Amino acid sequence: MINLRIAWRNIWRNVRRTILTLLAIAFSTALLLFMFAWQSGSYEAMIRAAVESTTGEIQVMDTDYHEKRGIRKVIRDPASLLQVIRNMDGVKAAAGRAEAFALADSGKRSYGVLVSGVDPEAEARISNLDTIIREGDYFSGNPQEIILGQALAANLKVGPGDELVILGQGRDGSVAANAFTVQGLAESGQPSIDRRLASIPLATFQETFFMRDTLHRIVINCTSLDQLDPVSASIDAWLDENASGLTAYTWDQLMPGLKQSIELDLISGYIFYFLLLVVVAFSIMNTFIMAVVERSAEFGILNAIGTTRFRLARMLLLETLLLGACGILAGLVIGVLGTWYLQVHGIVIPEAEELMSQFGLPDRIHPRLGWFVIGLAPALVLGVTVMSAVYPVIRLLRLNPVRAMHEQ
Repeated sequence: MINLRIAWRNIWRNVRRTILTLLAIAFSTALLLFMFAWQSGSYEAMIRAAVESTTGEIQVMDTDYHEKRGIRKVIRDPASLLQVIRNMDGVKAAAGRAEAFALADSGKRSYGVLVSGVDPEAEARISNLDTIIREGDYFSGNPQEIILGQALAANLKVGPGDELVILGQGRDGSVAANAFTVQGLAESGQPSIDRRLASIPLATFQETFFMRDTLHRIVINCTSLDQLDPVSASIDAWLDENASGLTAYTWDQLMPGLKQSIELDLISGYIFYFLLLVVVAFSIMNTFIMAVVERSAEFGILNAIGTTRFRLARMLLLETLLLGACGILAGLVIGVLGTWYLQVHGIVIPEAEELMSQFGLPDRIHPRLGWFVIGLAPALVLGVTVMSAVYPVIRLLRLNPVRAMHEQ
């Protein structure tokens, strides 16, 4: 307790320098915490936007279908599997899809498309297809409706109300053909999707392509991304016991490009954090080097009357920990309160709300606080603070008492 009181008095010998160091530590702690939460929230928004436009968070399909799409690689009893999945903990929604490559003919142009059969009601719960309609409407219940991507519709020179003929091969090898009325045009903001998006009601797809009651994919969304791994593991365990030949794939397996882009962004973030911590480290190191230099005579006298240099070094480390703890605590309070407020209310990107809403993206980015984020920022700053005291401690351990007592 005495050492603690002495250390506390020592760090306030130079009030201005101590306050500046505390501010540097608090600012870096709060900034790191906010940046970690911001990255976590923005990545979650990116993933949500991507999975709602295309893959969903998890997909169950034939093991070979992921690599080699074939109309015969189907899920044979999807109704019971869908029921099991929807009853699992952590599952928000699940829907079936079937798909086939076909030729779309508008009478003006022909174009190869990937026709997707979707359950309109269930699809609205797992994707944003119903919110990205730019012309026309979402499915209204007519079995002969089709929704196209705007780029595909432009290539085919069709619009809402026009007729489109789909010609392909059925699951049994026969010719699959049907005529549809364009119900709506969708724009996801991703050209690769908008050039091939062609969705029809699932029942009509199964009838046209002789699918009977089978599906190619079951698409699943979880209540949160934290539930992704537990839900995927539960599905895999059930499939191993009851449906061999089927596999559950998570979004990062289905979209490795998105995962890689997030990893690249993380690297740039790590560089920024490293530079910030280096600046803080030099600020703290400067404080304690000056403390050692200014108190050289004092340390020399204490060493001469019997206080070991190791005890003096422990005192300096205790001062470092006290200074770091005070700055980190202040930064933690400021960072948590500020980030929590922004997590609740979100951050609006200026002049981007209308653009983001057009593509079904949220108009606000919400930082995402978590125990890992709350613990990581203080731990990094504390580690840098302790490391910054290493050189001053080494200097103190090499102290020459006689020379130090003559330094004033």
